[in-house]
Amino acid sequence: MAVVRAITARSSSESAAISVMISSVMTSLKYQTHLFAQKYDAEMGDVFTLQNCIAQAIATHIPSVAERVRARIAVLGHHLRRKPTEDVVAYNLYLQGRFRIYRDVANAKQYFEQAVARDPHFALAYDALGEYYFWAGMVGLAPPKEAFSAGLWAALRALENDNTLAETHALLGQFRKALDYNWSEVHREMALARALTPASTVVRFRNAISGLMPVGRLDEAVAELENVLDFDPLDLEVRRWLGLMHWWRRDYERAMEQARLVLAVDPDYPTAHVLVGVIRCAEHKFDEAIPALRKCVDLSQGAPVWLGWLGLGVAQSGNVAEARALLARLHAAAQQTYIPASCFAWIHLGLGEIDEAFTWMNRAVDQRDPMMTPIKSYEFFDPIRSDPRFTALLRKMNLEA
Repeated sequence: MAVVRAITARSSSESAAISVMISSVMTSLKYQTHLFAQKYDAEMGDVFTLQNCIAQAIATHIPSVAERVRARIAVLGHHLRRKPTEDVVAYNLYLQGRFRIYRDVANAKQYFEQAVARDPHFALAYDALGEYYFWAGMVGLAPPKEAFSAGLWAALRALENDNTLAETHALLGQFRKALDYNWSEVHREMALARALTPASTVVRFRNAISGLMPVGRLDEAVAELENVLDFDPLDLEVRRWLGLMHWWRRDYERAMEQARLVLAVDPDYPTAHVLVGVIRCAEHKFDEAIPALRKCVDLSQGAPVWLGWLGLGVAQSGNVAEARALLARLHAAAQQTYIPASCFAWIHLGLGEIDEAFTWMNRAVDQRDPMMTPIKSYEFFDPIRSDPRFTALLRKMNLEA
């Protein structure tokens, strides 16, 4: 893995030259071994070509990763055929937003908006803005239909500026899933994305979580995510999703392994604590599950979607009083802001109130609540799968057998 040690500009102008000190290391979660260091100089406008030069140097100096780096160069080469933007400040804003999107999604949006304001033809920034809206709908920052519609617009704007962006075709597939449950369109867009840039790790990630997982193709989704991690073992969000896939596969040991690896790198990664919580709930180890779920709620400043998962856990553990208190808290909050219907469904389900749970799950599907997407794989749905109302939910999501 290449790690940038220092980047310095030799003047304050946007066309300034830059000096990059690159150190290459072989990285695991337990050790780092220094392999080589080299300095690169280029004009700021050549920063995109510089990426390719650095990647080529890594492949030369580290034969053991050469194959993977060459594949990554192929992805870079696709983008370098056309510079993402001539505005280096816009590109820097884009990078700042991407750094935040999985850890602090609410504050990532402004960077992408500033980037496209500076360069209205910056396709990758529109793609990133679209991805922001995908995650905003995922975690309940906005009603899903509203968020996903805005994200669809951003994805289409990206493709207007560069129709060859494989990642954006995959993102478009994600929105076809999120808005329409249109699986044929999802798979068509994912296939087009794979054909455009077969080595793209972003396409593989988006295909795994939106093309394969929802229809129950979990083994294939695991393979896609493992391929992504071959390129970047420290991609914590991909690793967390790999843990989720193993949870849905009922392989709790491997799921916990991924959660631990994420937390070894970042102990405050909020959704890794949710992963620990849901795994331990599935194993009925509530003494470990509940503290992990509480930790996520604390780290994410009480985001409602995680309160729903906490409510499921405390209800399953037999703490009826706290589960009902969380329900009351969510109902009160719903008077002021959007609360995902799945939050209520999960708590009623944990309390064994099946009729109420189905009422809220129907609302969740109608609202396009993304927490319903793994409907074919949630272990806590197993007791209700034979209920005709469950089959009706599958039918509404175009997932019936």
